This record gives sequence, C-alpha cells and structure tokens, in this order.
Amino acid sequence: MNRWLIPILAGFLATLAMGAVAEEPIMLGLYFNREAIFDDCIMVAPNTPFTIYLILTHPTEADAAAVNAYELGLEFVVPKGKEDTVFRLASRIGDNAVKGLDVGANGPLGGDYIVGLASPIPASEVMILHSWEYMMTETYRADIFIGASSKPSIPGAFPVVQKAEGSVLRQEAVAPSWDDSGAAAIINECRGLP
Repeated sequence: MNRWLIPILAGFLATLAMGAVAEEPIMLGLYFNREAIFDDCIMVAPNTPFTIYLILTHPTEADAAAVNAYELGLEFVVPKGKEDTVFRLASRIGDNAVKGLDVGANGPLGGDYIVGLASPIPASEVMILHSWEYMMTETYRADIFIGASSKPSIPGAFPVVQKAEGSVLRQEAVAPSWDDSGAAAIINECRGLP
C-alpha cells in the first residue's frame, strides 16, 4: 500500500470517530452538544433530561456581532398517543448568555420561536441561539424538524436570523439528519442502532 495512503486513511477515520463541527459556512442546525459536533441523534433513557441546542456555525465576527433576532418553527414529532410523555423543562434564549424576548406561541411539542435579543449573542465558531431541556417518560423514536415560523416576518420556508439593520443573515434550508425523514435531529434511533 502506498506509504502516504495509510496516514491519510488513519487521519480520516480518527476524524470520523471524534466528530467535527459542521463544516458548512453559516449553517443552522440542531445538536445535542454545545460544540456543534455532528451527532444528529441521541439515545435517551426514560425520565432523563437532555438538552437540544439551536446553533449557528461559522458566522463571521461582523455578522455575529450584528445579530439581533431569529425566528423559526420547531416541531417535535412523537408516535400518536405519546404526546403527553414529552416535557419541555426549559427554553433558553441564547442558552442564557443574552437576554431577549420570545413572542412566539410554543410548547413541549414545538411551535413558533420569534425572538428579539436585548444584545447580540457573543461571536464564536458556534453560536448557541437557543437551547431547550427536555425529558420523555417513555422510550420511542422522536423526530425534530425546524423550518419557518407560521407567522414569518420574511416570506419563505426557512428559519431566519436577522442582522440589526434588518437584513437577513440566514434564510436557507437546514442540514437534515442522517436518514431520509428530513428531521433536523432524531431521538432514540441512530445510524446502525435500533
């Protein structure tokens, strides 16, 4: 085997094993960790709290300093009859790093998040726009979708991150999870796991 191929292959496999921050510039997605490492699924035991993060990755410092609002629709899809087994324990604007006001109508299974910020979220490679703490009392697959708010300030089918002067920083499709459901994140079913 070529002497250069082995180190390259080993490095590639190590990267896959460790995970990596989403590489697309200005990508919006749901993650189960604060670092935005690709793990679009999580296995959760009943009655165990877990956190979901809405993260904007790779914004430029100028863009990040100017963000003053975001809006999206979130849908937490569970099997029929299981709706009362999902509890939203907390909803945190900017993961409590900044103050803001959410005027959207939402609950444990989602809804609209229409958020204005009192001050910009600190710029970083991964900007946590929102976090939610959840708990499920039973184990089953749940899919989480993000899209446009049902009352969008800007027409379109996508979430919006707005700069202070009113222009849109982010209004594009969100990266889907590993399967073909179109979900942004999946609970209790991961690649290669039941």
